[in-house]
Amino acid sequence: MILIRPEIETLLLEVPSPPIHKMYGAVLKSFAGEESPMKAALQKGAEIRNKLIHRPTEPSVDGDDADLYVLQVEVAISHLMILLRPTDEYLRRIHKDRVFDEARHRERLATQRKQKPA
Repeated sequence: MILIRPEIETLLLEVPSPPIHKMYGAVLKSFAGEESPMKAALQKGAEIRNKLIHRPTEPSVDGDDADLYVLQVEVAISHLMILLRPTDEYLRRIHKDRVFDEARHRERLATQRKQKPA
């Protein structure tokens, strides 16, 4: 966001950041004109992370869910990058690939979970 608004550099680098869903939601929208499509997924991932850190005996996270979260973070970052450099075709291609990978992984997980006996 410093590329869009250089005058906020000190604020972004020196002040503790707000929760991730606010950074990729209202804050991003106020500076770049739109929120991240991954805002809700980032919030959910941050909540799980906080539970794991503060209550390590619960919940457990399986590898597939962790992989999905990593893909969602990559989508959020690549989206931010194309907001910063909207004419960069390379970044657009990367973003498109990340969106595809995240959707494919999410669909595969949904199919696996439907097939799993209860």
